[in-house]
Order: sequence, then C-alpha cells, then structure tokens
Amino acid sequence: MLRSLNILFLNFTYPIPENGGTERVIDNLSYHFNKNGHICFVGFFEGIVGNNFNIKDFVDLTNKRKYDVELLDFIKKNKIHVIINFKTTLSSLIIKVLKRSKVKIISTLSYDPLNYLKVNRIQQNNSIINHLKITLGFILFKYSVNQILKISSKYVILSEYCLNDLKQIVKRKYLEKVIAINNFNSINNINYDFLSVKENHILYVGRMKDKNKRLFLLIDIWKAIIEKLNDKSWVLNMVGSGDDLNKLKEYIDKEKIQNVVFFDNSDPVNFFKKANFFLMTSIAEGFPMTLIESQKFGCVPIAFNTFASIHDIIINDFNGKIIKEGDTDAYVHAILELIYDNEKYSGLQKNAIEYVSKFDAVNILPEWNKLLEEVI
Repeated sequence: MLRSLNILFLNFTYPIPENGGTERVIDNLSYHFNKNGHICFVGFFEGIVGNNFNIKDFVDLTNKRKYDVELLDFIKKNKIHVIINFKTTLSSLIIKVLKRSKVKIISTLSYDPLNYLKVNRIQQNNSIINHLKITLGFILFKYSVNQILKISSKYVILSEYCLNDLKQIVKRKYLEKVIAINNFNSINNINYDFLSVKENHILYVGRMKDKNKRLFLLIDIWKAIIEKLNDKSWVLNMVGSGDDLNKLKEYIDKEKIQNVVFFDNSDPVNFFKKANFFLMTSIAEGFPMTLIESQKFGCVPIAFNTFASIHDIIINDFNGKIIKEGDTDAYVHAILELIYDNEKYSGLQKNAIEYVSKFDAVNILPEWNKLLEEVI
C-alpha cells in the first residue's frame, strides 16, 4: 500500500469546485486522496482564496515579484513529495524552482491539445499579421509544454483520443511519459425518482465566456428551437458566471429571444435533475465534467464534434448526440426530434445513466493510485 504523501496541486486559480471543470477535478482528487491518507495542498497564480475543506494549506503565487521564493519555501516547509501540475504553461522561473525542488512532478493537460489554434482561428481575421501572431503563439505554447514535460515524470492527458493531436505539440522523445486518465465523477447514491418529474428544461452549465464556449451560437440555436416549438413552456437555463454574461443578456433582449433564464455559480445538481437536455457548443474542450454529470442525472447531452475526447463520453445516437461541426440545422433538428419522440429520448436517457458509470471514481481512481506508486 502506498505510504502517506504530501501532494501539492498547482493550478491557475484556487480550486473552488463551482468555478469550473478543472477546479472540480482537483476537488475530486483531493477529496479521495485525503480518504487514502494523503495530505493535499494547492498553489495558485491568479484570483483569490476560496473554501475547500480538502486542502490543508495553500501558497498564493499571485505576486510575480517573489512567487519563485514563496513556492520553493512552501515546498520545503511542507515536505512535499509530489506536485500535480494542472497549469498548462509555466514561466521559466517557476520551472527552474520546480527543478531545484527535486520533487517528483506529474503534469496534466486539462484541455484539448489544439485548443489554442481552434479558439484563436475562429476569433481572428485572415490577415497575414494575425496569422503570424497565431503561429508564433502556438510555437511558444509548444515550447512551454515541452519544457514542462522535460521536468515531469509523467504527463497526463484526458483521453486516448487526444494522443494524435498531442503529437503535433510534444517532442517524440517525451511521448513515453504520456498517459491517458479520464476525469471522474464523484456523485454517487442517486435516488432517481426525479426522472419521472423532469421539467421542460434545456440546460447549459459553465463559464459565460464566448471565446471558446461559443455561447452566442448556443443562444441562436435556442432561438431556432423555441420558434419551432408549439409548446412554449420549454426554457433554456444558463448556469455560471463570466466576462460575457452581460453581453449575452443584452443580445437576448435585443433579439427578443424567449425563455432564457440565467443563474450564477449555483450547485448544478438541481438543474441537472430538472433538465431533459444538456447543450454544449464549445470549439474545444478537454474532458468536460458537465457532459459526464449531465448524463449521471439523466440529462441527454448534445454537442458538436469539435474535440477528440467527446468520443470517450458520447456514442452518437446511443447516449447522446454528436453533431457535425458547423451544422446548426442538424443541432436544432436533433433536439426537436427527441422532444417529439419520447421513446427515442427515453432510450438515450437510460443508456446515458448506465454508460457514464465507467467514469465513476471507483473505476478511475485506481489509475491515479497506480500512477503515484510509479512516480514515487
């Protein structure tokens, strides 16, 4: 059995689980690591401290003038055995500190390997200058990822399906360090009585940020749906916060789009319980927890085929719908078809609940425990 370890998570922000998928992953891991006798710490580079009872202590790395010294002191003071790095890029100064610490490092890529290219290509015009900016940015991103790989014992990606995309970034000599471990769900012991009283709700849960989530596209899809539905009791609930929240509200008012309700960073469980469908329009994702959690609560997912790991999570026409990128008409049709065909919808819902059990903690955690044993 693995001895008790002091584990330091590094992340962009403090892991408040309501704030996003990566934060929930860290929260899930730290909870289960604690149960196994390990002690968990966190270092964060932006934002403020939140409440997380799974974290014993933290190091605030927001002050760039002394964050290298503070990180090294924290590692020594708390006798850290393993660092699990969720930050995809790190400054050369932090990389030097991690090398000096001589602590074993497991790094992760918590989103689509080609996220940078996908997001920036749809946001920029086709000028030569912008093309050069994107190309240079991608070169710098690749350099940073390889520098992290150089000091890491293992590099965790979220799906075997991501490996081909990763090969466009990582030097061949580092590929032997790469291992795929899916995100896992920690919600168990669900009473499914709510399935019989679901409401006419369609759901989005996530950051209100259009750049990669493409929320204006989601709103346009909803507009097409509600205009075609005879039953106007259907509602789109959007749960989360972010930079584009007010812009989205203004757009809905301007276009007079019906039945859209916004909620802040509330616990999404009650929303999953009430909703029939979960919509995702992202241009890129890592291994979205919301697609797992929605299915756990019998909320059928619909998403574009824009990221590799989706084929781990959804089998088209079995437990959800995967829509060809760019085909918004097919997206709208898929939802309307399932609204009007209750037998087909019920089949997808039943399959979704059963299928996602493969992502339960009991099935994924042994892979993390094995990885810790190999690294130590």
